[in-house]
Amino acid sequence: MTHVGQYYFIPWNIGKHWMLIIAMTSGRVVFLNPLKSKIPSDIAQMIKASNAIVFGKNGPEIWTFACPKQPYNYECGYYVLTYIRDMLQHSNPIEAIKAKFGGLSQYSEDDHLLPLRQQWLSQLLPLIYKN
Repeated sequence: MTHVGQYYFIPWNIGKHWMLIIAMTSGRVVFLNPLKSKIPSDIAQMIKASNAIVFGKNGPEIWTFACPKQPYNYECGYYVLTYIRDMLQHSNPIEAIKAKFGGLSQYSEDDHLLPLRQQWLSQLLPLIYKN
């Protein structure tokens, strides 16, 4: 992680639940969870321990932001992918988080999640039924 201003998006799955970790070359890590805003202590310890070599003995500074929350128990993967998509559309992903997520408590099924599902299907179905 040597390029200043670079971001690494790490989708993380624990027990059938997707979350997003964004490692930044500035020495910070952003944690986004579509279920809860607070980072679980075991994940925080893992992040700090695994990044201690890069960021020093105390590890990185971990930020959590309020982000849109999934209404049911099965949308977490769609939410994480939508977080990534929304952030990649901006030159500064952290500013995108502050601007976009600040006013959204949930993603709209019709405006956010349905287009993503349709995009997946249009790209995956030809691969599945190729033969």
